[in-house]
Amino acid sequence: DSISMDAFDINKIRQDFVISRDKNGKVLSSYKDNVWNLKTYASNPSQHGIIDFENRIKSSNISDAKKLMFLLIVFGSGRNGSQYSIETLGHYFNDVIVPLSDFSIKLNKYINEIIENENYLGEYIRGYCTTRSKNQSLSSFLIFLDRLSNKTTNINYKRSKSIFIQIKQKRDELAPSFFISDSFFLFSHDFAVPDDVFGSF
Repeated sequence: DSISMDAFDINKIRQDFVISRDKNGKVLSSYKDNVWNLKTYASNPSQHGIIDFENRIKSSNISDAKKLMFLLIVFGSGRNGSQYSIETLGHYFNDVIVPLSDFSIKLNKYINEIIENENYLGEYIRGYCTTRSKNQSLSSFLIFLDRLSNKTTNINYKRSKSIFIQIKQKRDELAPSFFISDSFFLFSHDFAVPDDVFGSF
């Protein structure tokens, strides 16, 4: 389905808004569904293409998680200006949204409350950004939020130099395993480079 950017309101997305269709135009997923099937749009058959809120996200966080994924689908763009690939969306879901949800449940908070609070984010980075890909994905995700207005996201996100410094420090801690486990990730996905934020403070 198409959506009007002039009247966009993340809190008023129709529950029957079509997220995906098969090659024949049959609806595969609507916004209300707790599993979004994006396989039709995958460029490679090996890409998973399933956003499984039902089994990966606690019920209290599904609403926030859906809104964040919808924002990524609608507003996300890679280096060449195209929409995020299915593989990139999958990395955001698995490496940012799911662990943020797990962390928020631990603190008895909602996902958005973590994003809005510098102290919570710092604790999340220290305890949950345990791989290079999770670290890179979080950095790119925060840059993505920063490039949208808080009105659009309905999240009171404030860019913090301290948070990006902590992300960089964590990234450097993880550097020894980089070439073994995550080198493919950084060079095969349309993520922003975290260092690009420092010059704009």
